[in-house]
Amino acid sequence: MLKLISILMLLFLSACAEHKALLSDQEYLDLGQKHLADRDYNEARQAFEDLEAKHPDSQLLAQARLINAQSYFDQGKYAEASLQYQRFLRYHPRNPLADKAQFQLALSYFNQRLSIDRETTDTLRALQEFERLLQDYSASFYALQAEEKKNLCLEELAEHEFYIGYFYFKQKKYAAAQARLRKTLTEFPQGQAAPKSLYYLAESYWQLDMRPQARQLFKLYLERYAEKEYAAEAEQRLYFQ
Repeated sequence: MLKLISILMLLFLSACAEHKALLSDQEYLDLGQKHLADRDYNEARQAFEDLEAKHPDSQLLAQARLINAQSYFDQGKYAEASLQYQRFLRYHPRNPLADKAQFQLALSYFNQRLSIDRETTDTLRALQEFERLLQDYSASFYALQAEEKKNLCLEELAEHEFYIGYFYFKQKKYAAAQARLRKTLTEFPQGQAAPKSLYYLAESYWQLDMRPQARQLFKLYLERYAEKEYAAEAEQRLYFQ
């Protein structure tokens, strides 16, 4: 009797497994979306994985992979989302939604960036991915937003360089300050950090008693930024000392 029950249980489980395997690709996709609507992310991702495993040639794979990536993004799991968007782009570079995946990939890094006093790895990567969108998908619906985000990344990178340069300046490490402030001006000449970087670069030369170079930079500051914050200090250096 026990042996018969065991056999029947095995047959039942086998039948259940076979029934699950018989779900169509559309059914797996619908099931995953239903779980997402219920915020059951693990079950949703399992459905998408089953779609990929059971129907590796399905035309719905791209859609499932993109939705799967978005599920991580919506949860705030940006590191995981970036990996999924990269995977989508690797398998579907010519898909009509590739520009969306590229934009979301850039946003995944953008949303992980840190304050200007900390390392800039994610800001740099976001910048790189926004630039890639603008290069590869210039007519994209997301191009304008990508341009705005790119410019914000550039501003934050410039502020990061100025922050370090100013830190060295306050520590009276003027040679080190010069290196960072010159880098800010060279790499981000149009950024909002440019005026104050130029002023403190000139002041660094002044503090090192390199007066001709300092005066040249103070003069340049007044030519470019006569209305800016440090104009009075620059005039003081040029005309009254």
